Amino acid sequence: MLFKLVHRDTYARREHYEHYREQHCTVSITVPIDVTDLCPVLKQRQLKTHPTLLWLVSSVVNALQEFRMERDAQGRLGFYEVLHPVYTIMQEQTKTFSCLWTQFSSSFKEFHRAYCADVKHYADGSLAPQKDYPPNVFPISCIPWVDFTALHLSFKEQNLLPIFTIGKIAEHSGSMVMPLAIQVHHAVCDGYHIGQFVDRTPRAMDRPVTTKSPIPHALPGGLDAFCASSFQEQKSLLEWRCLRERVVSGFI
Repeated sequence: MLFKLVHRDTYARREHYEHYREQHCTVSITVPIDVTDLCPVLKQRQLKTHPTLLWLVSSVVNALQEFRMERDAQGRLGFYEVLHPVYTIMQEQTKTFSCLWTQFSSSFKEFHRAYCADVKHYADGSLAPQKDYPPNVFPISCIPWVDFTALHLSFKEQNLLPIFTIGKIAEHSGSMVMPLAIQVHHAVCDGYHIGQFVDRTPRAMDRPVTTKSPIPHALPGGLDAFCASSFQEQKSLLEWRCLRERVVSGFI
């Protein structure tokens, strides 16, 4: 784990950070994510949907510094170099769930394998079977029974790290769509940063469809560089579809 401090004197969002932190202001938005191309590939390659979606969201989170910002034990603002997902696994008999975390890997194949091992070993129905959670984890849960259009979680005080909730994948107008609820702290994230996340998620979705070539690391020179360059190409939906086809043809 590496936590890098942000110098508040030179922090461009210092005024915004101090204002919205004092106001305890969070932002929640639910966006539909088109997973039409992803679903048949997962079925064909016998890959689990849940870890795939966890890896997708984690990849984009790790590409955006604003989604990795937090305060350390001394209350100093900074950001984690890497965040790992903490997620819920349901027990069928008791209808309770366990909160597990799996170490993020830039290789989808490695993450998928680690997830399966963690679930097999730890998912016993107790709330937190893994005794030690690292501080650099972010929550992402799943409500696969509900095709929701809005969701908000209420806390007395939310920390700065984002919260995600995945909903039921359902057909809408001939496409398979997944609702994704995004909740961020306004002190470190604006609508612009949420827009960046939403723009990058479909492009990240083209990468785990192969287990032959791991995704570049979502840090300088890796996914971030890829997303930054491809973001410039997304001028219209038609151009985006062309870009999507080129990426898929190169990695499937």
